[in-house]
Amino acid sequence: MKTERFGRRERLVYGSIREAIKVPNLIEIQTSSYKWFLEHGIMEVLNKFSPIRSQPHRGDLRKDEKGFVLEFVHTKIGEPKENEGDCKAKGTSFSVPLHVTVRISDINTNEMREEEAFFGYIPFMTESCLLYTSPSPRDRTRSRMPSYA
Repeated sequence: MKTERFGRRERLVYGSIREAIKVPNLIEIQTSSYKWFLEHGIMEVLNKFSPIRSQPHRGDLRKDEKGFVLEFVHTKIGEPKENEGDCKAKGTSFSVPLHVTVRISDINTNEMREEEAFFGYIPFMTESCLLYTSPSPRDRTRSRMPSYA
């Protein structure tokens, strides 16, 4: 136990640690995890379903058609339509478009074609580790219902 001066007051200090430890960047764990999800995680999930083979119908079997194969090649994240301040003010989701390059192959002719397909919008994390998402229609309906409690 020792006495230390804090401003004009003198206090007894019972601890043995002289300096406080530096606070780690706790948000960095979330941002690095989300960055990994965008760069690798989406493609990892799509690869579980890739390739997708079509099943030929009985009529196609007579014509010696074997069907098509669809493979997911890579993903691309686009730019947000609105900035995060506008999304917060309007109550909409701060999201970005997800595009996936797909390869379609005809098994019969071995013809291959690659194109970019729009998969939808996904919520985008801001620099301060926030996800602005708009409520689902069910939540909006529930919030308008009168409460009789």
